[in-house]
Amino acid sequence: MQSNQLLRKPRILWTSVISLLDTSCGAAIDAREMLRQLVFYGYDVAVVGATVFDSEKGVSRLPENWRTQVSEKNLILKVNDAPLDHKLLITRSTKRLEMTSQEADKWYWLYVQTLEEFKPDLVFFSGGNTLELLISDEARHRGIPSAMYLANGNYMKGARWCRDVDLIITNNQTNSDYYYRQFGIKSTPVGLFIDSTAVRALTKTRTTVLFINPSLEKGAGLVIQLATLLENNRPDILFEVVESCGNWTALVRLITSHYGESPRDKLDNVMVCQNTSDMRAIYSHARLLLAPSFCWESVGRVTAEAMLNGIPAIVTDRGALPEMMGNGGFKLKLPDACHKEPYTSIIKPELLQTLAERIIQLYDDEAYYDEYVARAWHVGETLHNMANSTQRLIQAFQLLIQKRMEANSDEITLETPQKQVLPLASKDILPADTRAQTLKPTVQLTNTLEAKFESAFALQKKGHLLEAELLYKEILQLQPDHFDALQLLAAITGQRKNYLYAIDLFDQVLKIDPDHRASLNNRAVALHGLKRNEEALLCYDRIIMLKQGSAEIYCNRGTALQDLNRYEEALLSYERAIVVQPDYADAYFNLGNVLQELKRYEDAVVNYEKAILLKPDYAKAYSNQGNALRKMSRYEEALMSYDKAIAVQPDYAEAYSNRGVTLKELKRYEDAVVSYDKAIAFKPDYAEAYSNRGNALHKMNSYEEALLSYDKALAIQPDSAEVYFNRGNVLNEFGMLLGAEASYDKAIALDPYYADAYANRGHTLQKLIRYEEALLSYDKALAIQPDSAEVYINRGNVLYESGMLQAAEASYRCAMEIKQNYTDAHSNLLFCLNYSASHHYSYSYVEACRYGEIVTKKVGKPFSVWDCMPKHERLRVGLVSGDLLNHPVGYFIEGVLAQIDPSRIELIAYPTDEKADDLTARIKPFFSAWKPLARFDDGEAAHFIHADGVQILLDLAGHTAKNRLPVFAWKPAPVQVSWLGYSATTGMSQMDYYLGDPYVSPSDEANCFSEKIWRLPESYLCYTPPAFPVTIQPLPALSAGHITFGCFNNLTKVNDAVVALWSKVLNALPGSVLLLRTKQLQSSRVSEHILQRFAEQGIASGRLILDGTFSSRQELFEAYNRVDIALDSFPYTGTTTSVEGLWMGVPVITRKGNSFLSHIGESIAHNAGLADWIADNDDDYVAKAVMHTQNLECLAELRAGLRQRVLASPLFNAPLFARNFENALLDMWKQYEFQANCFL
Repeated sequence: MQSNQLLRKPRILWTSVISLLDTSCGAAIDAREMLRQLVFYGYDVAVVGATVFDSEKGVSRLPENWRTQVSEKNLILKVNDAPLDHKLLITRSTKRLEMTSQEADKWYWLYVQTLEEFKPDLVFFSGGNTLELLISDEARHRGIPSAMYLANGNYMKGARWCRDVDLIITNNQTNSDYYYRQFGIKSTPVGLFIDSTAVRALTKTRTTVLFINPSLEKGAGLVIQLATLLENNRPDILFEVVESCGNWTALVRLITSHYGESPRDKLDNVMVCQNTSDMRAIYSHARLLLAPSFCWESVGRVTAEAMLNGIPAIVTDRGALPEMMGNGGFKLKLPDACHKEPYTSIIKPELLQTLAERIIQLYDDEAYYDEYVARAWHVGETLHNMANSTQRLIQAFQLLIQKRMEANSDEITLETPQKQVLPLASKDILPADTRAQTLKPTVQLTNTLEAKFESAFALQKKGHLLEAELLYKEILQLQPDHFDALQLLAAITGQRKNYLYAIDLFDQVLKIDPDHRASLNNRAVALHGLKRNEEALLCYDRIIMLKQGSAEIYCNRGTALQDLNRYEEALLSYERAIVVQPDYADAYFNLGNVLQELKRYEDAVVNYEKAILLKPDYAKAYSNQGNALRKMSRYEEALMSYDKAIAVQPDYAEAYSNRGVTLKELKRYEDAVVSYDKAIAFKPDYAEAYSNRGNALHKMNSYEEALLSYDKALAIQPDSAEVYFNRGNVLNEFGMLLGAEASYDKAIALDPYYADAYANRGHTLQKLIRYEEALLSYDKALAIQPDSAEVYINRGNVLYESGMLQAAEASYRCAMEIKQNYTDAHSNLLFCLNYSASHHYSYSYVEACRYGEIVTKKVGKPFSVWDCMPKHERLRVGLVSGDLLNHPVGYFIEGVLAQIDPSRIELIAYPTDEKADDLTARIKPFFSAWKPLARFDDGEAAHFIHADGVQILLDLAGHTAKNRLPVFAWKPAPVQVSWLGYSATTGMSQMDYYLGDPYVSPSDEANCFSEKIWRLPESYLCYTPPAFPVTIQPLPALSAGHITFGCFNNLTKVNDAVVALWSKVLNALPGSVLLLRTKQLQSSRVSEHILQRFAEQGIASGRLILDGTFSSRQELFEAYNRVDIALDSFPYTGTTTSVEGLWMGVPVITRKGNSFLSHIGESIAHNAGLADWIADNDDDYVAKAVMHTQNLECLAELRAGLRQRVLASPLFNAPLFARNFENALLDMWKQYEFQANCFL
């Protein structure tokens, strides 16, 4: 055995006009540390530059009087910066743009001279200007490979600057993705190079909010506005600004004058310090870092340094900042206008306030702060580990070094010290065959050992590994340095997955022969088994450098890179394996896997096909091909691939499970369960199949069976956070809320960064009316996953229920910004706006029309022809609703449906939710068909309805939960009508009519609707009385001695104007009390807030009765027996509560309005014959309250006869309403037919 002769170290020349000694340039700081590490790892490095800096403040590493150390004849400054030596051309100016052409010529001469003297194996540089283009051009001319450090995302458009470059490296994935996405330029991200010992503070007081390098593009305007806001509110929170390039005083003067204040030179809560090369003292007292950049941040080095110090950060979503921060802080989404020059946009007060509140929480809540400190530490230790970055850089360079070796006659070797790296989490990747290799021994043995060795080797070849292992150990006892026994014993140990012992044995082998290919490969396989992939790569690269790389080596190297999520590099390695061995099926298979990781699913399918052509019985390739097809929503093709995998390998449990996942996507839940059952039959301990089976059963509403399936999964895999999460989802939907909370808590305990678990936990807490805890849970989800539009929606829902309408609106808009054209968020916003007294109804109308435009654009081609006119003797009407159960919508339609004449109208139900109850069972017989839409997307649902030949399609949801308004945008029926579930316009041009009545929708207010108002003769509502008996008790005031007013409305309707008016009523009637009853009052915080609001109007808490209990619907009706008179809210009046109150003998005082939803109380009063209970204004409202309480006998008489009175009214007269309803639908259809015939 011969080893390579060590002649010299590899040589790298770094050259760039910008000096690496620049302390104001993040790229220079990073590149300098990169080169220092290369020296430590055995490279010779030379540095050529100039005295050019990003800022004059960055020259602190130059020696004092540096300009005097050179002469006119010798303008070269040599600076020792151990272990680096710099040669710098002295320039007249330190600014890059002021460099003269003569200086550029001299700098280029210095570069060429160094090429000739130093004879580098690689030229390394950065910069994309014309002068830098000559660097790679000159290197290529001399046959020297070049590598470019792409340090930012702002280079000139096009790709000329990298045409002659052999390798481009970046310091983060964001830049790499940007250039690949924009220009198709591939680069290798290696990570940042930050010496943690140079930036990490030894002590920490954590007192200041830190902002570094103030400038408008770095977000100085936001910081100044924020500091101004906190200057008075929280003067104890101090800001520290480190000047690097910008002038803080000038910025303060500019920004304060820009937003209307008198110009100021300073802020009292801000201290300013100068840039320094040693930031440890500054980091020592930083509690929080602000990096609110308005421009694209290519690196965000300061953010990474903060993570290394365990300092949480607040960053914007510009460039690499979120990547540098990881989950060690919060991402701030700013309006697009902020990111446009000159970067002086005024930040909205609500956004500033939200940011200020987050900072205050990080100061006041130590437990909350400590959690983010721990996260920041974790990000620093893992993502910004310089040892790992160095390993990646060396691996990137080695192929270029090898290329240079092939061109030169001298041999180069490189000592690469082994570094311990953190093991990474395993991934569901199917690697190539990585079985340990063995080579037949070639070393001559003594006669005594030869027979023993031959016996051991023969046993090993026959697969008798234990017997062979014992013999090899006997040989090694006699001869410890026996090379073949060592390497073959190591191979056996690796095959038995005793990786640590195997690595120790391989190390002994490699001490004898450092270039032993089989041992290098098998050692890499063992390291891979321990997830020490960085070290495994060094072994593979060593083999390649020795020119012994085989297809299997390249393939295994790709698998290690893939496990490190370095997918682009893995792809190149697999492609290299295929070049070496074009018929290597496993390489094509692995290439398909990595292409899936890169979301290049079409390419993945092609490579699986190639693997299958080479290996027709490749079951795993068929199965993974199915996975790729499923991800492209090509479900039927995916099923065919899984079936082929099963045909090849009938007991392939994973293929059955994947097949089940695809069937679930197709909403074929029963078939999915069958497929999971087969997977479990072949693999009884298959926890994932049990879990997936539970998911399918959940979709079938088989909650108890789903829970049993999850419990079996947990019995096999008790540490599965995902299964606990899925189990919590079922319990949540099943109504077992405390159990759901416990399951989510368990999931979070197992995976503290499980954003979805925090989010769904928040939803459960919301149902439990524990709003404060729900908001905290949502905030934790957003801290982990800041771009979750769904969490912002749910967070908005909690804020809405808490009465915090402006904050709820802001949360919905955040969801809409994150996920463009997100109709669910838009619907929730519109629903919320109905409750707001701060917006005119026209504001909601405009917003609704925006929604209509969005859903219209989503539809490719709406229906314009309907095959429904000649088929039916009776009118075919479809109802789309998610509330065909015990719900106000169900209560209003149950009696009407029973009275619809089936000879005139045929009804088809299209429920949007598969939940059902006793009311569902009662109304089902009134429909000719019951066709759930939950399993269809919008387009599929529209085609489904269109195929039924429905003539009129009714929407009973509007913008409420479980609506399917986007289906109506397809125009599946020729006439479409919105009714009942939502008291405002849908905003959709495809909705022809909205059902109203003369009172709720007067003709002069039709401009509030995009639909045409169709008015029923009396009432647009008809309520179904409950089937259970509830007795009306005598007027409470007769026995209590005082009037009890009441309101059972949603508390969100009770705005400040309502509280003020009700307070006037209570003050006008001393001794009277007000009973508020709603589930929101289960929250102590909500109850305290409502008491405070009334206290501000002079109403003592003793005059309010707050009731949040709700045990049954019957108990709800009985609660009206505690109320003498109901007080209505405005502008959003009561609907169900008002009608139910009338049925219980409780009249309601309502107030005239100016929009549909504010007229509902009027319509109810008119139809109940109680027009004298409608107030014209606030004073009249109070006057009517006083008047109606003056004669208790009259009030008691009204109470006693009110039920019979309203039962005879249009509000409860279902036969009358049904005739009016039928006539309206038939007239709509006649009008449509007339118009259709006119345009024939």
